[in-house]
Amino acid sequence: MSSGEQRYWSSYEIKEFQADPDDENFRRFLLRTYGGEFVNFPNPIADLSNALDSMNKLFGKEPLFQKNENIHLHQPVGNTKKMIVPSC
Repeated sequence: MSSGEQRYWSSYEIKEFQADPDDENFRRFLLRTYGGEFVNFPNPIADLSNALDSMNKLFGKEPLFQKNENIHLHQPVGNTKKMIVPSC
């Protein structure tokens, strides 16, 4: 950027940023977005699907839940084109 552009945007910089130390998800967000690190976020939807699979295994041939996947049940945000839900 030109020096004038740099001066303009420097006024928007945060001089002393302090994040909430108890917000683990925000800490992970900062590491991923600004630190460039690979961060694993909690995935409650996958946890639910895995729990249903585990329950179905207990019932053997006749599973308790016939379907445990739903194309409408997904993380609301993704950084890849793969996360785009196909139109029905």
